Amino acid sequence: MVSSIARLVFLVVGALVTLANAATTFDLACTGGLLVLGVVVCAFTIRVCTREEKQLDELLLGGRLSVAYDALLIVVMPIIWYTSLGGAAKVSPAFLLRNEIIAVAMIPLVINTLAMRPLYPLVIAYVTVSCLVGYVIYGWGDPRLTWTNDNVEAVLGSGIKLGFFLWRIIAVLLAGHLLVRLAWWARHTIRDVVELEDATQSMMEKQAQAVHDAKMGALSNLVAGMAHELNTPVGALVSASDVASSSARKLRERLDRIFSGEEAAPARVADDRKLSRLVEGIVQTEQATRQAADRMKTVIDSLSGFARLDASERAPVDLAAQLEAAVAMVDARKRAGVELRLELEPLPPREVNVAAFNQVYLTLLENAFDALSGMGTLTLRSRRDSDGGDCIEIIDDGPGIASERLEQLFDLALAAKQGRVGMGLGLPTARRAVEQHGGKLSVDSTPGKGATFSIRLPAV
Repeated sequence: MVSSIARLVFLVVGALVTLANAATTFDLACTGGLLVLGVVVCAFTIRVCTREEKQLDELLLGGRLSVAYDALLIVVMPIIWYTSLGGAAKVSPAFLLRNEIIAVAMIPLVINTLAMRPLYPLVIAYVTVSCLVGYVIYGWGDPRLTWTNDNVEAVLGSGIKLGFFLWRIIAVLLAGHLLVRLAWWARHTIRDVVELEDATQSMMEKQAQAVHDAKMGALSNLVAGMAHELNTPVGALVSASDVASSSARKLRERLDRIFSGEEAAPARVADDRKLSRLVEGIVQTEQATRQAADRMKTVIDSLSGFARLDASERAPVDLAAQLEAAVAMVDARKRAGVELRLELEPLPPREVNVAAFNQVYLTLLENAFDALSGMGTLTLRSRRDSDGGDCIEIIDDGPGIASERLEQLFDLALAAKQGRVGMGLGLPTARRAVEQHGGKLSVDSTPGKGATFSIRLPAV
């Protein structure tokens, strides 16, 4: 990118100077054509470099086109100037050797060094030297081309001093090889920095994964203990409920026989109505007990399903139903005051790491409830895409996310929350978990209009 911009500036400035001093229409037309060609090459290279998803083959093509254009410029421009002045019929070949080709060549040498590809400045150096040698061969038999040892004649006259000529060749070669080493050194330095950043990122991701595994292990242990502790009283409640139900049924049957005359009434018949009300109380108690037991059983099943204590690491699940179950795992104080809309279409079972996906859901839901701060609407939506993939969306109408934060939202970084500073692992870990299943986690947000987190998984 930098080399392309520098080349474009050089072309524009050089063309303006050349066009202002153009001697003939031929000179003007050739210079304008070279300028247009150079702008096209620079525009192509800049467009390739500014794409979000860069293609290596296009980057290589842009670099090769650029160095080829620079070589063409060094070869053609002196010939254009020579021809526009009348060529060999009017101008001595010494013009080509005295031309400022060295000064022009040094600029493309530096520009191609900025591309950090060692071969490019070397190509420019040898093309320049080849041009100088070619000019000597071209004018060798021309009597107007004279060699001299007089410095004044070499500078102000028409003679060519061999020492100056050889020094030009040596200077170009030295500059070319020096810039090649510089480009090589810069390239390797940047590569080492990138490798170090990759290693650091990989280490941070492994740390994030270790923290995630520890959190899920602690959650599983907690759920296992709760399930174990709750199963005993739930069993007792169910048993007591069954006994109360059976007793109430038998008592009602006996009362029915007494009232119908099939059985003698007890000694104190006045207590029969009171006894009937007692039966009704027993029935109502049984119903309330049963409802409480069922609710406790549901909580236990949700906890067990969330942690997948009774399943293997990967299992086929309906991810839409799993998302609905994950809502119950969010702190009730966060959910208070938020309207929950469920637009969940059942999805075909998909084999996933259930614990990892539950952690993804829990992270996204907690972030959404935090953004709403006890007011607003949270919409959970699932659907089947036209290509057979699954799409799950978590949509809130909260304050949204600023555009400058969206690009770094999934990066590992330090974050302040509730007066503490810690590593923001939730969203990076969530994206990593989704990508490990071949999917993509993305976010779309407009400040003041909420945020939408989307999970897209490919067709099975």
